[in-house]
Amino acid sequence: MKIIKGVSLKVLRFVPIAIAILIASNIRPSSALEMTPQLRQVVDGARAEGKLIVESPPSLMGGGDSVREAADWIKREFGITLSTAYTPNPNNRGQAGKLYAELQAHVKASTDAYLAAAVPIEAMLDTGLFRSVAWPALMPGRITPQIAEADGRALRILTRFPGILYNRQADPQMASVKSMYDLLKPSFKGKFATTPDLGGLDGFVARIGYDKSVEYFKALADQISGIVPCGSQERIASGEVLALALDCASTAQTQDRFKNVLALRIVPDAAFRRYQYLAIPTHAPDPNAGILFGLYLSSSEGQAANRDRRRDGDLDTYPDSVPSAAVAEAEKEGVKFGDIDIAWAREHRDMAKQIENLIKIISR
Repeated sequence: MKIIKGVSLKVLRFVPIAIAILIASNIRPSSALEMTPQLRQVVDGARAEGKLIVESPPSLMGGGDSVREAADWIKREFGITLSTAYTPNPNNRGQAGKLYAELQAHVKASTDAYLAAAVPIEAMLDTGLFRSVAWPALMPGRITPQIAEADGRALRILTRFPGILYNRQADPQMASVKSMYDLLKPSFKGKFATTPDLGGLDGFVARIGYDKSVEYFKALADQISGIVPCGSQERIASGEVLALALDCASTAQTQDRFKNVLALRIVPDAAFRRYQYLAIPTHAPDPNAGILFGLYLSSSEGQAANRDRRRDGDLDTYPDSVPSAAVAEAEKEGVKFGDIDIAWAREHRDMAKQIENLIKIISR
């Protein structure tokens, strides 16, 4: 063995031990996030809680898959092992009522995180149902005050772009629609269905006003082929239903199995960004775990999983967002999108009643 000048064999014998110590220290979990004091407090709280309970619509942000993915991410990022439980609940309006009843009864919430659109969340903001979270301090440089609305009580996690979902081969003329009023033309009669709750059409109603909407939906009722729910992409792909105006999620056309079969037409006068949110109930059993779940959904990894693996979109305000072909085409055409956010929902609190009346017209 060659001896380095000035270094004894006794010292050299400790080198392998020192290297082993360094290696061991480097395999400990290390968060890629900036460990701010606020984040450290949340991480310590989640470690003490030890579990994550989520009840949400299965079609929103991956349902149970995203809960399991979040637990894996939390373990990698922070070295915390959380047990998970997931319950599907497609009725987020009804779920909000349940959460409020639990709050009134002074019992723990049935979920650590509530996922919904702007309208059902805004309707409960004045009840004290959701806690304020300093989201920008937990993920600085990514979550902005614009993304964390209502004093941190509503975190944007996804953008929906409702449009007409149609069968490319069976109903190609849908690609030519420039206005919702085009659907009243004789050539479109019987060529499309609408949804039982007029999903995605509240923005259009707000744009043209209630009185004009009454006349519009009276005429539309004579044009539709029927009423089918959102999520009817299989029926549209088979040709049973030629088109759906409007489809709520508007992401089915991005899935491999519907490639070259389905397409989405974003109509300029009904073009809106519809934000989906995560809120932490005031009485959540594991609020810190719920917050970490929100951070996973907001991370580049969580957004990519929803966009690239589930083909269900992302939050368009993040710099790594990738617009769908339909959105890119609409932007190329110069379409201006309105925003259905918490402020919009507060300004249009009478919209629920208006839509209820319009549903009666379309369902006659």
